[in-house]
Order: sequence, then C-alpha cells, then structure tokens
Amino acid sequence: MKTKKKKASNPSQPTATTIDAQAAALIQQLELERGQSTLSLNTAVKGYSSRATILGADPEVQVAFVRQVVAIIARMGKAKAKIDLIDAWFHDPKVPSGAEEMARQLLRRRLPFTDTMLAEMFEQIAGMDFVTFAPALEPLVRELEKRAAEGKLPARVRKALPRVVKGLLVEDWSEEEADNWGVPSAGDRKLAARISRLVK
Repeated sequence: MKTKKKKASNPSQPTATTIDAQAAALIQQLELERGQSTLSLNTAVKGYSSRATILGADPEVQVAFVRQVVAIIARMGKAKAKIDLIDAWFHDPKVPSGAEEMARQLLRRRLPFTDTMLAEMFEQIAGMDFVTFAPALEPLVRELEKRAAEGKLPARVRKALPRVVKGLLVEDWSEEEADNWGVPSAGDRKLAARISRLVK
C-alpha cells in the first residue's frame, strides 16, 4: 500500500504570522520616527526613512499594515456610552497618526484586500466614537467605490456601511453636542452621501 507523500512546505513563503509581524514592526518604526510631531504630517512622513521601506514592502505586508492601523485606532476610539469631549481618544498622543497617514498613501494603490478584510475594517470604524476622525476612511470608501463599479459589494460590507454613515452624521448625538463640536462637517455629509450610494 502506497502512502501519500506530504508536500514540502516552502520555508521562503511568508506566513500570515510573519506578515503581521513585519507590518507591526513597520508601524513601530514609523511611529518612533514621528516622535511627538503632529504638524504638516504628510510632509513629515515623506521625509521618514521608514516610508521607503513601507512603500517597497510586499503588497501582503502593506495590506497588513493598513489593517493593523485601522484596528489600533478603532480600539482606541471604541464607542462609549458617554461622549467625553475633553478626553476624546483623538487627543491621545499614542494615536499612530504617522502610520495612519502612511496607510492613506498606501491606499492610493489597489492592494489585495479580501472582502472579509474590508468588512472587518468598516465594522471596526462603525464601532468608533467620532467617526469623523476614523482612520483612512475616505481612501477606504474610494476603494469600495472602485469595487462597486466592478460588481456588487458583498453583503457583510454593505451591512456595516449604514452604521458608518450614522457615525459620520452623529445621529446619536444631541443637537447641542453636535453644535459644540461643529459636526457633521460639510465633508462628513459628502462622505456619508457617497457611502449611502454604495448600499442602494
């Protein structure tokens, strides 16, 4: 009786764990370069040595980079029962704003996100306070618009989008709270309208 030979694994083929580790290291490296810088972030990121490494990474690593940035910021901005205007999450210096800007730049490319990955990111964003500051939201919406032009978006993505719209339009806020913060802005309304068109 013949026994089937096991296929030899390719040691040079990166695993999901390796890819995630590479992405995490790149985020850490970029944020160390950023330090406490918050001004002219786009210009600053262009001057970081880690930017070239990130732009030259494999697409799978770039995908993991974007996913991790969204996940980190979404955890920090997770919706709470009470809106704390003073200690709002986006005031926290630990927010990886340099990595978020880098994620925006990576999203100018057509990266190989799966439908599940996109759904997860929009679900994470939908669960945030102050969705107006959600990580890389407009570039992610742009990616969905491109996909919608090629075919119908998957149900799981479409299900998350109305919640993102609700967050952008601060529908759970009182009128006084919204006025105090000046939200939703004209940009928020435009983006919410774009997202709403994707679920019609």
